[in-house]
Amino acid sequence: SGLIVSNHSYGIATTDYYGNPIPASYFGKYDAGSQYLDNILYQLEYYLTVWAAGNDRSDYSILNPGKSGYDLLTREGNSKNNLVVGSIRQIDNYTNPSQVRISSFSNYGPTDDGRIKPDITAKGDEVYSATAISDWSYGTMYGTSMAAPSAAGGLVLMQQHANETYGDYLRSATLRALVAHTALKAGSEGSPNYRFGWGVMNVEGATNIITNDGDSTLLKEMKLIDGQNYLRSLEASEVEDLIATIAWTDLPGETSQGTDDRTPVLVNDLDIRLIEIEGDTYYPYVLDPNNPSASATTGDNFRDNIEKIEVSNPEGEYNLSISHKGILEEGEQKLSLIMSGITNKPLVLETYDNNKYICVNSVDENAIELLVSSEYNIENTVLTVEDAPQGVTVIIDDSDLGNGIVTLNISGLLNLNSDTYVFKIKAVNGADEAHLYPVINIANDLFEPVELVSPENGEDMHR
Repeated sequence: SGLIVSNHSYGIATTDYYGNPIPASYFGKYDAGSQYLDNILYQLEYYLTVWAAGNDRSDYSILNPGKSGYDLLTREGNSKNNLVVGSIRQIDNYTNPSQVRISSFSNYGPTDDGRIKPDITAKGDEVYSATAISDWSYGTMYGTSMAAPSAAGGLVLMQQHANETYGDYLRSATLRALVAHTALKAGSEGSPNYRFGWGVMNVEGATNIITNDGDSTLLKEMKLIDGQNYLRSLEASEVEDLIATIAWTDLPGETSQGTDDRTPVLVNDLDIRLIEIEGDTYYPYVLDPNNPSASATTGDNFRDNIEKIEVSNPEGEYNLSISHKGILEEGEQKLSLIMSGITNKPLVLETYDNNKYICVNSVDENAIELLVSSEYNIENTVLTVEDAPQGVTVIIDDSDLGNGIVTLNISGLLNLNSDTYVFKIKAVNGADEAHLYPVINIANDLFEPVELVSPENGEDMHR
């Protein structure tokens, strides 16, 4: 019970009473206001605030000169866990990104640490709206203050549809994941970018994800415990792009220092990968805050708490991996996973024990717990190890298969040198087949000390 979506069509003034601009260091900065909002949203995981990006771009040469209109977001607009909305003009029958026109006043990102903000855009140009002149007056309005409530209304409809479908509401991180996952592409530089964020709000697309969950889409609210690495089998539908998105509500970060501080404000840094069986590994989108007008690339995203992967013309089976860097603060991190362009597989393999690290010559035995799910009699599932490293024995314990748990008992690890070893697991249930490729890393802790040339030992260097 309580508020789950709220709209905020306001922000700090960018000039004082006399028209003097605020210091340029305010723009893009993760400050006490950004941090405070993130703390509220972290404590209330179902509550999402929607924030207008602001209308200062016409004055960028005065407010933040030398940035070509980029880096104009302030305070709550630089938070991690909210949804920041920019403004576009009316679109009739969207077919391609070139139709989307940004409003001349709508503020661009990025944040100083390079996160993708604003998150999304919606119509805020020439909006016929109620006015304050009287109780019955209307007029044509302009501003991200018009775009933000449009997005907020869409989020409420998404929550209503989710409640009718699942009997419960979605975490705010799930809403943000849905928005990014289904956004209509916008911008000549490609999506995502620092002007339109992930693109244009697409409420119909988001509700279709919910409607088709378990068929051609997947919506999963989950949790990683510190040290876990999630791996899941899936199959591409081959009739549309394969898309995977994760989002999480992150702990409030440390406030930024100075101007254009590139130090990431992420506390818990999660990573998503799509791994084609016997093929390539696909990475999420990455933007460069030092070149804000450039097209997105793909790679290791260490800035955003939304990560999205798109695979064009997918074929066959893939493994989805979700992991984390370092140590998870508070020992865990809840996250939301959205997938589309998949086919409903009656048989699915999962594990939270992927990518284990074991010190060389330390132990001879270890175990990987697999989770098995099937639409048919699960006890008819037969698991085999298609390939195991030489000198290693794998015994499959399926005594708890009725509860969907199978354990791989691995011995002979003392025979392995430091390297990465893949265990190819096949599950068969009637005509259904699934593959999972968990990994064990044998690590060597013997290394030569490194003497840094730059920066000098003991000094900090911010990315």
